[in-house]
Amino acid sequence: MTKGNVFYQRFIYVFIFITIGTISISTINCSKPAPPPPPPQEPPPPSPEQILSEMRSAIQPWIDAITNNTRLPQDQQDTIVNNLRSVKAKYSAIDNGKIAMSRIAPDIEETIRQARDKQRWALVIAGINIYDVLRPGSSASDGKYARLKERAELMLSRPRVEVTGFLQAENDLYVFLSVTDTKTNKTETFKVREGEEFYEPINPQTKQKQSAKLRIVRVIGDQQSVELLYIPANDTWVVPGPKNKG
Repeated sequence: MTKGNVFYQRFIYVFIFITIGTISISTINCSKPAPPPPPPQEPPPPSPEQILSEMRSAIQPWIDAITNNTRLPQDQQDTIVNNLRSVKAKYSAIDNGKIAMSRIAPDIEETIRQARDKQRWALVIAGINIYDVLRPGSSASDGKYARLKERAELMLSRPRVEVTGFLQAENDLYVFLSVTDTKTNKTETFKVREGEEFYEPINPQTKQKQSAKLRIVRVIGDQQSVELLYIPANDTWVVPGPKNKG
């Protein structure tokens, strides 16, 4: 075998060895599994402002009713309380949720005061129930709003009164009144003089007469209207007479 043949034969061996090695390495590289994708990043928690906005949206119908002097039916009041309770449940465990609740609480307190000043007693109670979601126990007997809630319930029970006429008999001026119970819609009529107490409704539990709930404080003007005292709440208001009804 000549030297050229030997050289050529060795070249072929080296070429085959390198080719086999390259194929083996490529096969090994191709057989490696792809690296797993990075885990998805958790979205950041909502900011206090975002949570605060969600809470405001939940109670906005109550605020609008006070601002616009409109009614808010009981089922809507219940929905507002439940919606706020759901928002609180979502966020109360995180710091931003606690921050948002601490920020909205003073706004609710201020709106309750506005409802009280406007004597929107049903909306006062709705606001107290809303506040109680954030600060449980606020409406309990020893809570922050216990006395205000009691007064609101008392005022909601104040009977509706209509002055139907007057009668001058010698030295006495009698006022004729129609009084309607707000719960039962039962109406009673009375003939009363200034300073006299009247309206002793029946207690539904005991079936006995209760103490008088109303008193005529004074007749205003020339029988234009009558100032009445609602005795349980020590609260007075003016009821127009027949001449002064709009």
